[in-house]
Amino acid sequence: MTNKNKELANLLFPHVIKTVEDYLQMYPPRKGVALRLAPSPTGDVHIGSLGMAVVCRKIADQLGGIVFLRIEDTDQKREIKGATERLIEVVERFRIWFDEGFDGKHSYGKYGLYRQSDRKDIYHTFAKRMVEKGRAYPCFCTSNELDTMRENQQKNKQNTGYYGDFVKCSNISFKDIKKRIEDGGEWVLRFLPQEEGRVEWNDLVRGKSSLPATNNHPIILKSNGLPPYNLAHIVDDTLMRTSHVVRGEEWLPSTAEHIQIYKALFGKEMAWEYCHMPVISIEENGNKRKLSKRKDKTALVEYFLDIGYPPQAVKEYLLTLYNTDFEMWRIQNPKTDIKEFNFRFGKIGKNSPLFDIAKLNHISREVISRMTNAEIKHYVKEFFTGRKDKESKAILENFDRILAMLAIDRETEKPRKDIGKWIDIYDEYSYVIPSEATKNLGAIEPRLKGFELYKKDETKEQWLARVKEIGSLKEVMPIIRKFVTGRESSPDLYQIIKIVHMK
Repeated sequence: MTNKNKELANLLFPHVIKTVEDYLQMYPPRKGVALRLAPSPTGDVHIGSLGMAVVCRKIADQLGGIVFLRIEDTDQKREIKGATERLIEVVERFRIWFDEGFDGKHSYGKYGLYRQSDRKDIYHTFAKRMVEKGRAYPCFCTSNELDTMRENQQKNKQNTGYYGDFVKCSNISFKDIKKRIEDGGEWVLRFLPQEEGRVEWNDLVRGKSSLPATNNHPIILKSNGLPPYNLAHIVDDTLMRTSHVVRGEEWLPSTAEHIQIYKALFGKEMAWEYCHMPVISIEENGNKRKLSKRKDKTALVEYFLDIGYPPQAVKEYLLTLYNTDFEMWRIQNPKTDIKEFNFRFGKIGKNSPLFDIAKLNHISREVISRMTNAEIKHYVKEFFTGRKDKESKAILENFDRILAMLAIDRETEKPRKDIGKWIDIYDEYSYVIPSEATKNLGAIEPRLKGFELYKKDETKEQWLARVKEIGSLKEVMPIIRKFVTGRESSPDLYQIIKIVHMK
């Protein structure tokens, strides 16, 4: 640290009293592993964010550690009101909990604050240290100047960025900086890279990895006093003592820059391990692209909840995407709680998995088929209560009939698998709802004229005996089924007829 650098640091951050060491002492090393979910409150919850939460909770539970929720809201132009609260609500519906974090109003836990917009003083302390070490400087370039620079770079087919001969502010004198600040000049803080060659690290998904050291001078503190992700990530995961940084592979190209900033601050190897998760994709016109919240309804977690996929089914589907051996494990352990599955970083695929709605439907039917009658009653009631559509109203008004239908063959060795999501119940079983029953009735086949479909207290054997009086079961049962349900197939017909005549 030179006197010149210290003088500049005090000029830029006159109100900073604490030191980096003070904060490191305030937040001592943890005894176990710590993972984090660190979303930005910029809208609806992406299915990838839920996947990160599932993975972090799974790893933490296996290793006896914790998961905390950190809200990364430094990009305040993109922040959407209520997005944080919505994310917390959605994650809780998936039975994923946090040991520390932000609850929508307050931080809780010993390593907070957990909302980045509340941590400005902390960031300034670390930014001041960067200036003291000669690894950061104020930049006074205007937006118009930077736009012009970028346009010229693109025109000349050069890499865009603030580097090399395009750097204008790295050698401004202290006197000039002071005058500009006194005159009200707006500034940002830029990182000054010194590394050359390649930056190496071990990625828990991709193994030994490396990227060219960045020669760009990225902004690490914006004019509003808040850092972008690059500095905020380093400061927060250091002080919160994160052991595993689980994040999407879209951050992979920035990893060299993040490691360089970390080493500039601390002069040592990273304190955590990176795990860059593959991004869930969709196939479009023969090409893969990332699931987009703007383009794809299947990118939104709320979509799956709104149409009634059980949270457990979505969680299991995400595990099939993120761990290559989960599907086989589930086949071998059909009734075992997923808590028993051993999630391994080495089994995370390196390629972006394709979202497959057919596979999700298959998994969801399996999950629903394993539910007990008590669970079915709870989840169906929970799903349809509060919905305003006529179908939901009809289901709630005929709740006992619907439960009776869902109970057929349930809790047996071979449970039915005809329901994949709760919204399907109306279309699947509307023939037991009195107001809808007549719409399902087929034409009366001559052999059924005069046949009494239902007699109170009649056993199944007695009912089948009367059916045989008309003709063979193989011949007559499809006729009765078509007449009662309007369908070619259905659950046990005798039980259906009893349910139709329930009072």
